Amino acid sequence: MDIVIWLALVAGIPIAYLVALGHQIFTGKKRSALLSLLIAAVVAATAAWATGQGRGEWAGLGYFLVPVQAALAGLLALGFSQSQNARAPARPILAWIALAFSLLIIVYNVARGMRRASYNRAVVTYGQDEFGHFNREKRLIEAGLELNPGRREIWLDSVIRARLQDSVFLTVALRYDSISPGLLDTLALSPFHDVARGVIGHNRTRPQTLAKIYRAHSGSDNFVVPLAQYRHTPPDILREIYHRPDTPRAIDVSLASNPNTPRDVLVAIARSAQNPETIEALITNEVVDCALLSEVASYMAGKGKSIARDYNVARLNEVWPKVCSGREAPTTSALR
Repeated sequence: MDIVIWLALVAGIPIAYLVALGHQIFTGKKRSALLSLLIAAVVAATAAWATGQGRGEWAGLGYFLVPVQAALAGLLALGFSQSQNARAPARPILAWIALAFSLLIIVYNVARGMRRASYNRAVVTYGQDEFGHFNREKRLIEAGLELNPGRREIWLDSVIRARLQDSVFLTVALRYDSISPGLLDTLALSPFHDVARGVIGHNRTRPQTLAKIYRAHSGSDNFVVPLAQYRHTPPDILREIYHRPDTPRAIDVSLASNPNTPRDVLVAIARSAQNPETIEALITNEVVDCALLSEVASYMAGKGKSIARDYNVARLNEVWPKVCSGREAPTTSALR
């Protein structure tokens, strides 16, 4: 119902304005029509400009309201022209109030556009500063590694230890493999969460370091999710993540696709998956075998189309001959 009312306003106000404007023109009140058109045009221009300053995902929807604003201001201007010379004492006052409101719409749009433009400039400046800092640190590290070909790990470790309070530098440094596992263990407990998260995906991070990160941040999905996705996270940690009572079941997709996830967890997910994406992750997991794939097929057959989407049925039929050689694949109708 709300959307119907909204659409009625979006369409109804401009239509009402066009009807009123046409009436003014046909009755010979051209000055009134011209004033109204002028104000409506200015409102439309300022509203479109202010909307164009938006950078959000839904900013473009503001253009749907441009005709509404223009029509509303135009109607107020017509009301002003109609009532400014009326004999009733209150009507001229209301006429000037109507004109003031139509002009306030212009002021509002200009202020809104200027505020958004100022915000955009601040975002650009911030981005340039941040990326400039990032690129400077990247060039410094690459130059240092090039000058120390035989002792890259020693050099990078020493620089990192000297700058443990520089989050940007540490974030950049974690992109390079020349960091010792021992130092990664230290960075795992960094007060900067972006740095600690960066340790999770590093090629030289040891399993015990990943366990340390989990123990320190087990209550944060910002850490639990990447740990569930990372193929070198210890199986015991992955099992604990799955069995935590507060673990969102959406994380099952990450666990289902991780080849290091314990077998018992994969079987449990195969018997309780809540969405087609989890089923797809299980089918395409590189450690899937015939027994696990059979569990998936049985679950799909029991759940029907809510889980057994066409692409999952096709993927299962594609994988089945590779892992269940000699066994008859379940029929498509049985899976649905």
